[in-house]
Amino acid sequence: MRRTASSWAGTVGALALLASSAIAAEQPEPPAVVESITVTATRGVEAAPGESGIVLSAEDLDTSAAPAVDVALRRVPGFTLFRRSDSRFAHPTSQGVSLRGTGASGAGRALVLADGIPANDPFGGWVQWGRVPRAAIERVEILRGGGSDVWGGAAMGGVVHLIRSSGERTRVKGELAAGSAGSADGSLYAALAGKVFSASVAIDAFTTDGYLAVPREARGPVDRELASSHLASELALRWREEDASAFVRLSRYDEERKNGTPLQVNDTEVETLSAGFSRGSADAPWSIRAWSTRQELRSTFSAVSEDRSSERLVRSQRVPADAGGAAGEWTRRIGRHRLVAGGDYRRASATSHEQVFTPAGSFPTDSGGAQDLAGAFVDVILAPRLDLAVTLALRGDVWAGESRTGGQSGGRRHAVSPRLSAAWEVGQGAWLVGRAYGAFRPPTLNELHRGFRVGEVVTLPNAELDAERLSGVEGGIDLSRGAGWLRARLFWMRIDDAIANVTLEVEPELITRMRENVGQTRSAGLELDARWSLEGGELSLGWLLTDARIVRFAGDPAIEGNRIPQVPRHHLTARALRLFGAIRIAGEIRWSTAPFDDDRNQIELDSSTVVDVHVQHRLGSRVSLFAAAENLLGERYEVARTPLPSLGPGRMIRLGVKIDVGPRVSETIPRNSGRINQEFTGLPATPPVLR
Repeated sequence: MRRTASSWAGTVGALALLASSAIAAEQPEPPAVVESITVTATRGVEAAPGESGIVLSAEDLDTSAAPAVDVALRRVPGFTLFRRSDSRFAHPTSQGVSLRGTGASGAGRALVLADGIPANDPFGGWVQWGRVPRAAIERVEILRGGGSDVWGGAAMGGVVHLIRSSGERTRVKGELAAGSAGSADGSLYAALAGKVFSASVAIDAFTTDGYLAVPREARGPVDRELASSHLASELALRWREEDASAFVRLSRYDEERKNGTPLQVNDTEVETLSAGFSRGSADAPWSIRAWSTRQELRSTFSAVSEDRSSERLVRSQRVPADAGGAAGEWTRRIGRHRLVAGGDYRRASATSHEQVFTPAGSFPTDSGGAQDLAGAFVDVILAPRLDLAVTLALRGDVWAGESRTGGQSGGRRHAVSPRLSAAWEVGQGAWLVGRAYGAFRPPTLNELHRGFRVGEVVTLPNAELDAERLSGVEGGIDLSRGAGWLRARLFWMRIDDAIANVTLEVEPELITRMRENVGQTRSAGLELDARWSLEGGELSLGWLLTDARIVRFAGDPAIEGNRIPQVPRHHLTARALRLFGAIRIAGEIRWSTAPFDDDRNQIELDSSTVVDVHVQHRLGSRVSLFAAAENLLGERYEVARTPLPSLGPGRMIRLGVKIDVGPRVSETIPRNSGRINQEFTGLPATPPVLR
């Protein structure tokens, strides 16, 4: 993908034309939509009792200062990407998700879904966060803690679920903006709904000239801005009758990046076809989904001279990958009780074709393979009383891999993932909750077969890696009083055979690391979430206190007891929303203490305090102007040190216009904390989450 400024201007202009057409077709104000309580962090219609679920609504995303979903998700304490990276500026291989201090890595330790379809990269497990157009997203659901009992290995540390608008109502929603660092973005969602058939189209475009990540005092002639651009598009067709529905969706994503020097660039192309069918009554629905993805990543890597005056190409990479799968589930409700059973199959296949450049010449090298994963589960919610609910879940998985270029033959392996959770009302608006679970994550094809280099750090693959195994318990209380609520969780999670980049050798101009099953890590802490509804506004707070350490590592006992890299002790977020007539102001603060960037705890990064502000002025019932500022105070903070420091983005300003024609709510609005639905259990409604 190669785009010039004029082609991007044409894209933004097309979005502007569609937006103006939508405004001209403005409809009368629709009737209010009644809110209900629905969370789909589990495969059933409702989430299980005792889980720590967070829901970010369309309004939360709409008032985020940044035009990137992963940045909006940072208001959830414990949500991090590898090296505090930002999907607009970081290489895609650093965009894996970590929750609750399980340890950042390029692969991530959480599953990301888009309407039930896996969005993690089939080769490396990371996420292209721009694949789903922002205007099409109705809400995001986050389940913190093990999710393998329902979703399989990729959900070891939790689940992030992007839920699109249903397309059941005619609607046009869009945004156009421009700002600092040569940035421009536009997002459009349009749906045309009939009695039986409906169709929707969504487009998302973004471009930025980026910023210089190397500090001024260390910068040299070779350093350039981190720049990127992407274009996402999708078309969906839906069919619905009284007790059945089906959909088919075709999506495409293209991005290109400049990674800080003239020779370091990458681009990605992703095409996905997905389809689904569901049928049955409210008490016994069943559904199936299937998907197929083809993608290609191209990337180059270089070695920079010590004085940063020159660089030389060391490696070029091309990774074609294919993935596909199918999943199905069946639900049966009997009074207040519920049974869900289902299963899924996934296959991923990829090969990294690389050209290695040395002073003596260049030579080709290939690495890669395939992986098959299959699993089945049973999930039972029992509600013997109105004030008590218990969940029992069990899942079994098998997987096998093969190497196309030597190395691991991929013998068949298996894992069992259990879960027991409960919720007990001990007083009006007060619930005691608890959960115990087991989970796992098989290594990705990238971890098994491919090495890489970032700056002066070389990381080697390891074809002998085994799956990570997680055991966890958590417990706490949910309190709801009037216009406010508080949720507290104490948690403890242990990962056996955790995969990490372990330092083998440190030389003046080269640090060598290798992926290893380091033995055992442990993450324990306290998680607090709270919200207060105020007259004309609201206030939300979140805090995560984490002690995450390497407990045992036979290869290097010297690192035992060290803190897990990239995990801060404290992560605090605060958000305030206030309405002043037609003006809406949202402010957000994110603060985290200093994490280490290495397993030896010798490289400590800065703490960070980031302040974002979003101001929106409605010009009518459908059109708004907005101004947004990220990192308003211009905080300088490190995202990595290899050992050269790499800084996060500075102050960034955006100005733009939003439109929303048609019903403002195309889904029911989730307002609970991720537990049982009152509709079928009869249990009192649980507190609303960050909304």
